[in-house]
Amino acid sequence: MITLLLQLNKLVKKVNCSQILTTQIPKNFPTDTELLIMSKNNIINLYAHIPYLDHLLELDLSNNRITQLNRGHLFFNLNHLKYLDLSYNQFKTISPGSFRRMKRLETLILSNGQLRFIDEHAFDGLENLRNLNLANNHITFIFLELFQSLLNIHVSD
Repeated sequence: MITLLLQLNKLVKKVNCSQILTTQIPKNFPTDTELLIMSKNNIINLYAHIPYLDHLLELDLSNNRITQLNRGHLFFNLNHLKYLDLSYNQFKTISPGSFRRMKRLETLILSNGQLRFIDEHAFDGLENLRNLNLANNHITFIFLELFQSLLNIHVSD
């Protein structure tokens, strides 16, 4: 379902594919989509399933069954993304480079999942990250170096 929203006096093209029980992200979105909602589906694997959307600013993949975040391949096409919600998924680790090339990302939500381990270089390159939500996971240890490259960040535990 494609809708147009008025957000801060600007039209935003929103595509809402929540609760359609799909197992992958469809490839035929309008190229000017800015907000994509894929929550509450049955997506397990993201590898090679995220289409090139040059204008995408927000992506909601919450409440799926995503089991892993591959190194640097998943979000390669999403250079302008500012908001990413991966909450309520099933991945257990975050590898180095999982969010490579996401230099504009400001908010990353990883809460309420199965997360156990975050590599010390998992967030390298996220120079604009301001909000990181890791609440309600199974993390027992975090490297202090994890936050070394992140300036002005607010972390929710």
